[in-house]
Formats: sequence, C-alpha cells, structure tokens
Amino acid sequence: MTVSFIVTTYNIRTYIKQCLDSLFDVVQPGDQIILVDDGSTDGTDDLVRSLFADPARNLTGVELTPVFLGQNTIGGVGIAGNIGVDHATRDTVFFVDGDDWLDVAGFNRARMTFESGNYDILITNYQEFDEKNGRYKAPADHAKWGKLRSNFTEEARRLFALNLIAVPWRKFYRRAFLTENEIIYPEGDFFFEDNPYHWEVCLTADRIGFCD
Repeated sequence: MTVSFIVTTYNIRTYIKQCLDSLFDVVQPGDQIILVDDGSTDGTDDLVRSLFADPARNLTGVELTPVFLGQNTIGGVGIAGNIGVDHATRDTVFFVDGDDWLDVAGFNRARMTFESGNYDILITNYQEFDEKNGRYKAPADHAKWGKLRSNFTEEARRLFALNLIAVPWRKFYRRAFLTENEIIYPEGDFFFEDNPYHWEVCLTADRIGFCD
C-alpha cells in the first residue's frame, strides 16, 4: 500500500516544521507528499521549500509534490484539499493539517490496520495538544470509542462513524473510493466544509474501519 499525504497550509510557519518532521518519519518508499500552500504571507511557503530541499532528509523513493497557490482561496481548506486530491497518484489518501503532527507509532499501527482490512475508509482516534498548559488531552468524542463493538453490522459502523468528530485528517481513504464516487469538499465562501465531506464519505462507504 502506498499513501498520498495531502498537507494543507496557510500562515502556520510556527508549526509546519514539526508537522513535516513527523511526516518525514512515517513516509515509506513509494509514498507521495503533496503540500498545498493556500497563499501564505508569513513565510510558511519559503520554509516549506527549504524543508523539502534539505539534503539531510532521507526521502529516497518518496515523491514530493509542492503546490503553491500564490493567493488565499475563499473559504476554508476545501479548495486546497480538492487540489491535493487532484494531484494524488497513490492508492491511499491521508490528509494532514499543517499545524498538526503525527504520532509515529500510532500512525504506523493505523496504517497496518487499514492495509489489512480492505476498507473504503479507516477512522482513527487522536489527541489534542493544549499549548497553554503544554500537555495532551483527549478530544470531545474520546469516550465514544468505548462503545465500539467488533460485531457491529456495517450499518452500525456507519452510524458510529457519523457520530465522530468530522475532521478529515483522522482518516485513511481509498483513493479510488473518493474518485469513483466523485466525493469532494464543497467550495465557497464558508467554513466547516469538512462536516459535509465527512457525512458524504460515511454515507457512501461500504466498508468502514476503526483504529483507536
């Protein structure tokens, strides 16, 4: 299994190095990193260029696909996310917000679960980081994971998925599933476009997996 990681950025220079450092630690030969910068004005784009060009990074066999839009698009991440999917060429898609980072062990475990399960999507758990207090905390839907059962029907799994927080970056997606069903973010002068994206994904998928 190969993965097209889609990183979206906009004015997050403070965070992007930690994000990409963690991403560089999980990519495997054959993977692809697509970074779509949505017109940053704080130097995020220049820092991305230098990180991608760093010869000290061992990214042998990993395709780097930087996309610099030059000016900020309307709405939230929708347009940038759709552009990222348009550039994806691997069999799996995984979104990464540029101000987040990946837990290497947790990500690798989830990747193995997705690879072995023949899923359309796989939804993972995650943690939030409280910058003010310098500590991790569980997200608002963390307690729901205790109600997940291995004998759930597909419909029960769908309802469980729909009730989780809708962020796109907690999921592995089979790319053909997205493209064959023409699932895209809604584009317009609005935010929270990840909610309808999540709903459409969950309502369309035949096989939904989970990894806590």
